[in-house]
Amino acid sequence: MGDILGLKEKFNGEADEIAGIKVIDERTLEVTLDGPKPYFLAKLTYPTSFVVDQANVEADPQDWMFNPNASGPYRVQEIREEDAIILIRNDAYYNPAKIPYVVYLLYRAGTDVSFYQAGEIDIAYLGSSDAKAIRDDSSDPLNDELHVTTTMCMSYIQLNNTLPPFDDPKVREAFTLAVDKARMNELFGENLAIIANSVLPPAMPGYNQSLPAQTFDPEAARAALDASSYAGNLPIITILEAGYGDSEDPFTTALIDMWKEALNVEIVVQYVDPNDSSTALRAAEGHITTSGWCADYPDPENFLDILFHPDSQFNYIHYDNPEFTALIEEARTELDPARRISLYQQAEALLLQDFGVIPIFHSTSYTLIKPYLKGWVDSAMRVPSYHLLSIEK
Repeated sequence: MGDILGLKEKFNGEADEIAGIKVIDERTLEVTLDGPKPYFLAKLTYPTSFVVDQANVEADPQDWMFNPNASGPYRVQEIREEDAIILIRNDAYYNPAKIPYVVYLLYRAGTDVSFYQAGEIDIAYLGSSDAKAIRDDSSDPLNDELHVTTTMCMSYIQLNNTLPPFDDPKVREAFTLAVDKARMNELFGENLAIIANSVLPPAMPGYNQSLPAQTFDPEAARAALDASSYAGNLPIITILEAGYGDSEDPFTTALIDMWKEALNVEIVVQYVDPNDSSTALRAAEGHITTSGWCADYPDPENFLDILFHPDSQFNYIHYDNPEFTALIEEARTELDPARRISLYQQAEALLLQDFGVIPIFHSTSYTLIKPYLKGWVDSAMRVPSYHLLSIEK
């Protein structure tokens, strides 16, 4: 909500009130932004902007969230600890839902697929192994009930752009081309993910499928390393990993093996306390980290600006290209949708051209939906559409 006029000043203790918030009446709130920010409406879909009943919170400050006075299409009727959450239709909601109850089963012995097959649940969100088994078997009766959706998530490798040798784009190029993304998808994505050549996920406005592929090419990777300023003098590469070293991360191990085989480099893993990992990344400690990011709201600003603007607290790769920065700052306030998307696409192309980051894959979600449930909408943001459903048996 930092785009609201005066919010940062209030948060920093520099003001007693938020200048950009004005109560018009008991049902109307006027918000003034610090500039024309087209992505702000998308931000309002994030939980920080959800309507909360002040009296409800003040009546039970510790546990109000277990019995909230909700403003959505369903309310919490009952929470049975380690058993079920029961939602009841909110008849005061605009165009109330057709189905009166939604029940989440918790901590039951068995799998979602077994419950689904037994008719005990109507919707099953699948893990990768179940999803792969059903997807790959066209004779499975469940295959026709499987919904596949790309999500707003990216798995990627962060390269510290300021710490030698990764201050040289040729070194970053070498490490990028030495990653076999298809193999990583096979090992860790059950071949369910989408191999990424972009930062923006396929469902994100501005997704550019024409970006050059970062194809696995060990020979080209070695050539790039030989053409770098660190040829023949590469230091030991450090991978930062949150943890205490009691077990190896298979994802990291696979990457290390690829880089060693293709580039003949020496790599060590440095473990950091999980509570201090963000601090270590901001301090530019270590050369490489693996990470993932899912959109908070469906706008390219939430990826390109939040993750890679030089002033962002999440710019863990310490990327700083003035041309990139100018593009995303212009996009922040550009009101023409087509031009705004074009600015983000230009910025993304620059980031990848600089080999600032290595996207690995974009994830997908797999959901079983009973045929008698009508009105289901597949959502890349994983927002369930229960209020649109009806049962037709």
